[in-house]
Amino acid sequence: MAINAGKMNISITLQSSSGGVDTYGQPNRTWNDVVTVWAEKNNRGSRKFYQAQKLYAETTDVFTTWYTAKIDTLNRIKFGNRYYNILGYDNTDERNLELVLIAKEEV
Repeated sequence: MAINAGKMNISITLQSSSGGVDTYGQPNRTWNDVVTVWAEKNNRGSRKFYQAQKLYAETTDVFTTWYTAKIDTLNRIKFGNRYYNILGYDNTDERNLELVLIAKEEV
């Protein structure tokens, strides 16, 4: 599969979390930038649903970018002022050239 670099027209930052607990014993998570890369973004779908009598919205997007070994499902994607949890990723054809990231937007 040929990679079309011209479609990778947005900049995303992959972030990893670190943290522990604060003085009250509450979880304290901070996010640190790992790498910033060019990517292509495609909307995979969105939906609205009710849970516990509250309306929620959910958006799932697919990001395609150059391969990096600095990724796993514990990372997240920062795109502008929006954040996405990584649900899964695929190293296309195991060639270490392209990564396809499936991510759900944090709301």
